Amino acid sequence: LFFFFKQKTAYEISLGLVGSRCVQETASKADTLTKGGELYEGEELLPQAEEITTETKKAETEGIKLYWTRWVMLGCYILLTMGNAILYVMNAPIANVMVVSYSQPVWLVNLYPLLYQLIFIPSSFALCTPIYNKFGLHFGLGVGAFLELVCVWMKAMINHNFPLAMFAGCFGGLAEPFILNACAQVSANWFATDERAIATAMAVIAGPVGSGIGAMYSAAFVSTEDMHQATDPSTDPITKEILLAKLRSDVERCFFYYALILSAGFILVMLVMREKPKTPPSVAATIQVKELPLGKSFRYMFRNGNLLMLALSFGTFYASIMAVGQVISIILAPFGFSHWVAAILSAILGILGLTSAFAVGIILGRTHKYKLLYCIIATGSFLGMILFGASLQSRSDIVVYIVGAVFGIILDPILSIGYEYACELGYPVAPTAVDGLVLCSTNFIACLFIVASNIIFVDEHSDPLHVYLFLGIVVAFELVATILAFIIKEDLRRRKAESRRKSENAHEDEARRMRARSVSFAYECSCWCQITLFLLLLSLIHI
Repeated sequence: LFFFFKQKTAYEISLGLVGSRCVQETASKADTLTKGGELYEGEELLPQAEEITTETKKAETEGIKLYWTRWVMLGCYILLTMGNAILYVMNAPIANVMVVSYSQPVWLVNLYPLLYQLIFIPSSFALCTPIYNKFGLHFGLGVGAFLELVCVWMKAMINHNFPLAMFAGCFGGLAEPFILNACAQVSANWFATDERAIATAMAVIAGPVGSGIGAMYSAAFVSTEDMHQATDPSTDPITKEILLAKLRSDVERCFFYYALILSAGFILVMLVMREKPKTPPSVAATIQVKELPLGKSFRYMFRNGNLLMLALSFGTFYASIMAVGQVISIILAPFGFSHWVAAILSAILGILGLTSAFAVGIILGRTHKYKLLYCIIATGSFLGMILFGASLQSRSDIVVYIVGAVFGIILDPILSIGYEYACELGYPVAPTAVDGLVLCSTNFIACLFIVASNIIFVDEHSDPLHVYLFLGIVVAFELVATILAFIIKEDLRRRKAESRRKSENAHEDEARRMRARSVSFAYECSCWCQITLFLLLLSLIHI
């Protein structure tokens, strides 16, 4: 009995003393996280930013798992993004047709995308961020889908009330942040660290692809011959009125059919979509970010210089895509290009951009060279816009298509990098809030571009000088954005948090190994002590 209790005591002493230092180190770091300790060296404290939750402990005990349904969830989100992009861009290829057939000024036709941009900014922070923080991803996407349906059915009433159809952009602007701001959140909720960049690339590039599909879709409903004949001064008034009535009917059918398709698609997607998997897919997903008050999130983001510079730089390039896409038919018209060229060009930009963005996403996921890739693509986008303007002088469809293909390959990947780069710089603020800031910058700059286009293109009969004046403004903004891309400091905060968490897990593993070694050592010592005492007893008995 004496030997048994001595052995048990040795085990307890070894467990309590030998492993105590590692255990205390790990516990102190966990307390730092729980109490809102110092997040980054040299940074101001952000109280209650991270905590160890039951989900973290569950992930540590059960392990990080990936589910095949993550690709289904990504597909659902891509469909939502494409539906939003199609709805936004549908007016662009047929803008001049709407101006002529409805006898409306250019500014009223361009009011629809302008309202999209203006309403987006207050909606993003006043509605989208609080709703996502309180009700979660699935509910927020449902709100966005509902508002999109209101917008598309208002557009379907264009022949009954044209101004009402243009003011539908208000509901589109309310809905857009609920869909676009969730891009990085979907990737973070469902995908592993090395897959996040690819998932984000696929989700983001769905926007340009949807724009290309929307351009082709709306252009397919309108006859180029009817448009030319209706605008021909030699056409008699009766025939002209018949042609204009036919064009109005074509535009209405375009919007009505899409309203039916969008309604069915959105309802199906929302039935399949889920918030997040049962277990976290990555280490970053186990580090829960508490819901911060809106004011504190704003102060933290607006005091982050690198994030603000990225928001302005990325916003300029994204806004240039949106603004040029909205007036693409008006830009091409003075050079003798039809609206079909505008539609095909939009499709080329989207489809080839999807391929290049996917490739860049793979490279980004493996190398994590955010700044290097962003600077290369920013420089190429700036030069590509200049090349696009120069290609218009050729008045050749083939030349414009080739330049558009090169432009899409270079420019579109900036969308996939921009979102992930912003989440890295803005961590630990929630991805929906960070993406909201970046997209608000995008929409503000897009508003400036659209206002400039309304001033420059006073009617559907623009000339090449007006086109180059508008493109010159866009190029000047992109030059500033390219310079900002090189100034931004690559401070990858989310990856630092993941590395810190992995280091803490390593400390805990080391503590377990030391406890196991101490138990083994104590057991061996007790055994040798028992053997020694037994031999001593035999010796005494013999004596």
